[in-house]
Amino acid sequence: MKSCYLSRIFVFVQLFFSFSLFSQSACTNADFEMGNFTNWTGQTGTCCPINTGANGLSTAPVNSATGTGRHVIMTGNGTDPNTCGNVPVVAPGSIYSARLGNSSVNNQAERLRYVFNITPQTNLIIYKYAVILEDPGHTAADQPRFEAKLLNQNGQVVPCTYYQVVASSNAQGFQSCNVGGSTIRYQNWVTIGVDASSLMGQNVTLDFATGDCDQGAHYGYAYVDAGCAPFNIESRYCDNPNGLNTAFLSAPQGFAGYQWSTGQTGSTIMVANPSAGQIVSCTITSVNGCQAVLSAILTPSQINTDFTGTDVCDGGTIDLTNTTTIQNGTIASYVWTSSDGYTSNATNFTHQFTAPGTYNVKLKTISDLGCKDSVTRQVRVYANPIASLDSMNSCVGDLSTLTATSTVSDAQNLNHTWIINSTDTLTGNVVNPSFSFADTMSLTLICKTDFGCADTTDGSVIIYPNPVSNFSFIEKCIYDPVTFTNTSTIVNSNPNYQWFLNGNPTVSSTDFTTLLPNVGTNTVSLVAFDTYPGVTCDDTSTLTLIAHDIPYISIAVDSTICEDINFNALASSSVSTGENASYIWLSGNNTISTDSTLTYQFNDAGTYPITVNATTDFGCINSTAFNMYISPTPPAPILSVTTPFCPGDPAFFSSQAENNSTIYWSGPNNFSSSQSEFEMPLEINQMGTYSAYIISEFGCQSLPNSVSASIANIYGFNDFPFPNVITANGDGINDELNLNSYFQTCDEYTITFMNRWGNVVFIQTNTSTDYFDGETLEDKELKEGVYFYKLEFKSPLNSGIKHGFVHIVK
Repeated sequence: MKSCYLSRIFVFVQLFFSFSLFSQSACTNADFEMGNFTNWTGQTGTCCPINTGANGLSTAPVNSATGTGRHVIMTGNGTDPNTCGNVPVVAPGSIYSARLGNSSVNNQAERLRYVFNITPQTNLIIYKYAVILEDPGHTAADQPRFEAKLLNQNGQVVPCTYYQVVASSNAQGFQSCNVGGSTIRYQNWVTIGVDASSLMGQNVTLDFATGDCDQGAHYGYAYVDAGCAPFNIESRYCDNPNGLNTAFLSAPQGFAGYQWSTGQTGSTIMVANPSAGQIVSCTITSVNGCQAVLSAILTPSQINTDFTGTDVCDGGTIDLTNTTTIQNGTIASYVWTSSDGYTSNATNFTHQFTAPGTYNVKLKTISDLGCKDSVTRQVRVYANPIASLDSMNSCVGDLSTLTATSTVSDAQNLNHTWIINSTDTLTGNVVNPSFSFADTMSLTLICKTDFGCADTTDGSVIIYPNPVSNFSFIEKCIYDPVTFTNTSTIVNSNPNYQWFLNGNPTVSSTDFTTLLPNVGTNTVSLVAFDTYPGVTCDDTSTLTLIAHDIPYISIAVDSTICEDINFNALASSSVSTGENASYIWLSGNNTISTDSTLTYQFNDAGTYPITVNATTDFGCINSTAFNMYISPTPPAPILSVTTPFCPGDPAFFSSQAENNSTIYWSGPNNFSSSQSEFEMPLEINQMGTYSAYIISEFGCQSLPNSVSASIANIYGFNDFPFPNVITANGDGINDELNLNSYFQTCDEYTITFMNRWGNVVFIQTNTSTDYFDGETLEDKELKEGVYFYKLEFKSPLNSGIKHGFVHIVK
């Protein structure tokens, strides 16, 4: 592809070129650009004629001296020493060529062959050679020589491709040089173009051969190069937006003549103001007189220059990717320039700017035709932040304050990530972690801008241990002070304390003694403070305790009672803290009971103090006292009752008793009365015992007393035998017949006494006051004898008539 490169160089100068000479993919390494003989075959043999029957390459290192190696790769800017320095060892525009043969003698011959497959992309075969022949003056048949030809797939020479030259003073195109007394005939590089269009689809072979003289004392060698391309002119031109365009057309070099349809000659012509699609043709004539016609369709070449990339942080490298595209052409070069003075011809832009800021970057593109296009864009180099932090030491369990104080020169937004002890991660400008143990915590602060520029700094925060607050106490009764003993554990040596009682601050002493204000539950808190540089750590312990209540005693008792009478006193208590209570009853210093109920009596009247002590299960004590007022027992009342003569007659009841007392009577038939004296008709069924007791003014009850209530006359005439004798002699014994007294009756009666002759001698009734005493109603004395009586009686209980006699004895 060296000729292609030469043509492109020409177009860059001329601003336009559209003919691609070699296709690397179609004839790989035909130009030795791989720096080796890949795809080439070699032979060695003898001359003359050239006969190379030994297959294989006889190589030597690259650029070996002309006297060594028979197939040698050449590169660089050197010239052949046997041409007086006039022939380059590498074809113009190429990087590599091959030296075929050498300056050694002994009638050596060498051959190189390359096989082309003819396609629309390879139907133009270009080969180049430079020939060096020592001229001893032999006959032409014996002279050193060089041959070049193209063979079809049948091994036949393709017309117009055979070239043979021998050392001769009249060899066309050769020049002479005297080297070491020998005449050297050399021909500088010649380019031959072959139209292989007629061989489409065939494999054709390019054949180069060199040979020394037949007599064995003179040398012949050559430098060769080759390539392939489409056999046409692909014409492109720069599309000038102002319409002032010029197309430069170049036909393949190596031909003897060029005739263009524009009337111009030469391998390169200029077409002014071309139009897209315009056709220009060229008739080319090879050095051997063969002709071919090439056509060019003029096509504008358009460049769209562009690039992509990202901004970077200060110290980073801006990498811009070239995304330029071209139609009908290839890019020959790029020129990058930035506003800080940097330039580059690389395909992509890679540059590190020295300071943050916004920079202009320009990409200028030049095509193989010399077409130009450019674009300018801005890139930004963001400032890196400077990470810094402040940390506030704290205590275990407290929130620490970690503050990012980072800055950035171009006012970007900053984001912060904190790494604590290489494990925990927090985000934010200010974070408040808490720690469960004391230590010096390592901090790493990663500061990033929104763009991603970052800086890192390290620090630490000290977490101090908290004291361990604790205290002890013994629960007490409400009236006993409680001592709270501080048992806190302090790490440092400068502790302080604050006590709280039921949420209210009290003292700041180490220990604390107080009466609890509330019966029942009380809350006590102790805050222990431990001071470190700049930090005070604390711990709070809160305990609840019971202020045990005393029993509140209630006594149910009648405190006024009489002597010798049991009284009951019932003690009950309430304890707000829920404990049970036990009791001790005291009279003076004597325990008289341990039950909740006291049953007791005093035998003498007086005032007696009694004390009750109540003790809860917890041991809280309370006592109360009261007086028992003991009244004397009054004497039984003295009772009396009159005896009525007859049932229904009034009976008078009376009593003598203690002053200011109240008497209570009871008797037959549910009789009751509270009168000290009273009168009532007394019937037979009311006879009996009447009792009474008194209640003194102090409420004491006497013993009862009683009387018997009776009726003098409660019998009837059927209850006793009727008396039949009276001794009416005045001796006071049985002198009269008193029926009321004898019969003890109050029945209504009439008794009539008669003598034996039936004469009434005396009549007596129950209302009579004169009784039968042996005299008549007229008070006449009756004689001794028998007298008869008739007794008529009536009562509520019975009635009747009795008859009998009475014997009067004197």
